[in-house]
Amino acid sequence: MGIFGVFMLIKVIFMLVVSFFVLFAVSKTDSRGLQQFGRILAFSIWIIAIYILAVNLYARGIRNVHYGSKAVRYGKKMSGRTLPGYPMKKMPNCNK
Repeated sequence: MGIFGVFMLIKVIFMLVVSFFVLFAVSKTDSRGLQQFGRILAFSIWIIAIYILAVNLYARGIRNVHYGSKAVRYGKKMSGRTLPGYPMKKMPNCNK
């Protein structure tokens, strides 16, 4: 997990902590309207946290499929062939 994965987890954990405190504050209020608003706000924060998590995981999956492993990015070879997704080096022109 790279640095972007760590920052993503920090964002999600922070949002979940904020939603916990929103729900805690809602439980202490007497106003029905304020309780309803707090629950909607906490639910919205959960949805946003799940969205951030899903988008980042999806993006990491797409990046790994599109660019492949480090071996593909750096042009390493397996069993004499270039890995899929990495172009072969052009041979010099010998027909002169």
